[in-house]
Amino acid sequence: MIRLALAVLFIASGTHAQKLDEFTESLKSGKGKPLSTVSSASSKTSFDLSSDRWDSCDTLALCILQLTIELGTVPTLEYTEFRPQGHPTIPIIRVDGGYQRIVGNIDAFSFRGEMGYSLIALAVEYMEFREANQQDRLTSTYWEALYRTAPSPHFRLDWAIGYRLFTREENFGGVQTGASLGIYPAKTWGLEVDGRWGSINEQVLSDYRGRLIIAIPSWKAFAIRGGYRAVRAGNVTLHGPEFGITLVY
Repeated sequence: MIRLALAVLFIASGTHAQKLDEFTESLKSGKGKPLSTVSSASSKTSFDLSSDRWDSCDTLALCILQLTIELGTVPTLEYTEFRPQGHPTIPIIRVDGGYQRIVGNIDAFSFRGEMGYSLIALAVEYMEFREANQQDRLTSTYWEALYRTAPSPHFRLDWAIGYRLFTREENFGGVQTGASLGIYPAKTWGLEVDGRWGSINEQVLSDYRGRLIIAIPSWKAFAIRGGYRAVRAGNVTLHGPEFGITLVY
């Protein structure tokens, strides 16, 4: 019976240990569709990222971006003057630290720092994935510029563009874009959603995260958060629940 249990644990460990291998191989090439051929499952319409269509408002994302700039810039500048210190909308400084248990046998640790004023900010995140044996690891680092809008303490929408680098014996990097949405209906809690998309070696890369953020006791610089995060490259996804703390100034 003991031998059987050990055999099951050994097989499971070996299976999960392959997860970072599969993710790394997917970053190299061959397992995902090139970004230029990604299509909507519902409309079956292909989007050519190199076409002139990106010069006009022909996609939902670009329309939202255009409306954000047109309608959100002035209210954000006005809100900047009376923004409550310690509130997560357009922070001067924000620091996030988190732990994630990846489905399988992988632990992930992340650290993100953001610094800016009003509409403009810069951010960097470092993330490390570790196998159970603590010897095999994959790191992810991204740097991005943010265009932030927040007409009130109850809502924010940030647009991001930057560069992401994965390291595991080799380096794999590419341009990354995305958006972050925050809704704060009360003085003690809010909901935040992040989406990042890019391409590395012609592999589709996506990073989605949703979380509940709870301020202690209200928006006074410190909060705890819990949610779920999924990082996908090609056909391989590293996903699982995530918990952390947030410091805001």
